[in-house]
Amino acid sequence: MRRTARWLGAAIFAASLAYLLALPLRQGVGWPHLRWDGAARLAFAAGVGLYEVALLTAAISWYLLLRAAGERPGFTTLLAINLLSQVAKYVPGNVAHYAGRAALARRAGLATASVVHTLLVETVCAIAAAAVFAAAMLDPGGRQLWLSRVPPGRLAAAVALGVGAAWLGRRLVARFAPATAPGPPEAPGGGRRSAVAWLVCVGLNGVNFCLFGAVAMLLVRTLFASPEAPFPALAGLFAAAWVAGFVVPGAPAGLGVREAVLTGGLRPLYGAEVALALPLVFRLLTVTGDAVAFFLGALLRRSAVPSGEEAGHA
Repeated sequence: MRRTARWLGAAIFAASLAYLLALPLRQGVGWPHLRWDGAARLAFAAGVGLYEVALLTAAISWYLLLRAAGERPGFTTLLAINLLSQVAKYVPGNVAHYAGRAALARRAGLATASVVHTLLVETVCAIAAAAVFAAAMLDPGGRQLWLSRVPPGRLAAAVALGVGAAWLGRRLVARFAPATAPGPPEAPGGGRRSAVAWLVCVGLNGVNFCLFGAVAMLLVRTLFASPEAPFPALAGLFAAAWVAGFVVPGAPAGLGVREAVLTGGLRPLYGAEVALALPLVFRLLTVTGDAVAFFLGALLRRSAVPSGEEAGHA
């Protein structure tokens, strides 16, 4: 089964790369005019900053989940672990960054069962948030420019889909990974606290997809000088691309798969040239952001050790 998944992932990865390579060769698509003046460089730096904010919200989400699991981690320590482990997602398999986080968290004094459990929950919440955004905001025609134009019924159905996905994921984690489940919280209302942590985690993942959409909109307006930037469509498209890159086994950090999904979704919005170039520029931005995150994580971890900040059990 595992070998089949690897072969399937490799096939999807190869097909995604073939699609990206065939587009410029078959249709004669060239690289669009790319502005790289002071405003564009500032926008790229701002995009890296927004990406770091997304990593910060991910650390907040993990912190809340661990608290709901009965752990008492130091937030600075968790933030450093989250920032340091990002570079490991470029190792083929899409699991090395989780393994790195678990190893660093264990060294910080956190229970392995609680850490593994929260990583599973985090994944479920991210998929649930992506389902909401992709269902509510993805608009291949590009006519939907602002969130206020999303039909209320469609938005309600998307939210119900996300909540349902989170609930189903919670049941699946409890059923198929019972060994990772933390013990019952000692404080009264612990079960309710856990459910709230799940919902907050879904919401924070939604914030991250908004940030990705904002970064894409910023790049489109400055580097490619596009007159329109449909934010909801971009946020929904990046949510769909994230899921595609995450679920394909073997693609490091979703490389190739996410770019193929983004290129296909961006073509109706901006044309073939920008649709091919924007995902590559976005990938360069995220790689830069992960390098910056590693540097910041090393500084944070180094400053946290002398202060005696250690995670502990409740």
